[in-house]
Amino acid sequence: MKFNKPFLAGALLVVSSMANASLVSWVDWNNATNGSLTVNGSTSSVSITGDAPNNLITDNNHYDNSTTNYGDPSGTFAGLEPTDIIQLVDSGTFTINFGQTVIDPYMALISVGQPNYSVSYTFSDDFSVISSGPEHWVPSSYGYSQPSSNVLVGEEYSGIIQFSGAFDSITFTTDKYEYWHGFNFGVKNAAVPEPSILALFGFGLVGLGLHRRRLGKRTQAA
Repeated sequence: MKFNKPFLAGALLVVSSMANASLVSWVDWNNATNGSLTVNGSTSSVSITGDAPNNLITDNNHYDNSTTNYGDPSGTFAGLEPTDIIQLVDSGTFTINFGQTVIDPYMALISVGQPNYSVSYTFSDDFSVISSGPEHWVPSSYGYSQPSSNVLVGEEYSGIIQFSGAFDSITFTTDKYEYWHGFNFGVKNAAVPEPSILALFGFGLVGLGLHRRRLGKRTQAA
């Protein structure tokens, strides 16, 4: 079936707007071991077991400052706007337990290692590095390596990594003492089109119905 150009343009706009409406929600920590995460309107618990983290930091200045430019897609945190930081100092093994299964979760990491002093995170699962960049502690020097698909080695690394698949928990080990580094976990919510987009989609469906009706009349006349 052939569609007219205005209808195709409207349909593409709907698809594009729905894709851009996705948001990432981050764990809202009540303390250093318990919090909650909202996924597609449903809120469930999140907990940390294994070794105990050191602290909870709710000041977003570590993410949100002129150095990180985190609101920009090219910024340190890929425009995903993380919140809260679970602070680590000593080495240990930590398991993040999700109250409901999460899909393709993000992990925001901040200040992992120092220049010429690397700290590694070894995960139970493979991940991809989504972004990296400066943060306000040492904005002029940062870097990382990924010696294997489940290991991140940071020298003042800050950025976003992402796991692929469905998860009820993620376990990782950090390898040595550092003054401090931290993390949080987040997940993308399903796109929800705004009312104006739904209206446009409705107009597109009406246009499709009229087009098919005219096509049917022409076929009968022939």
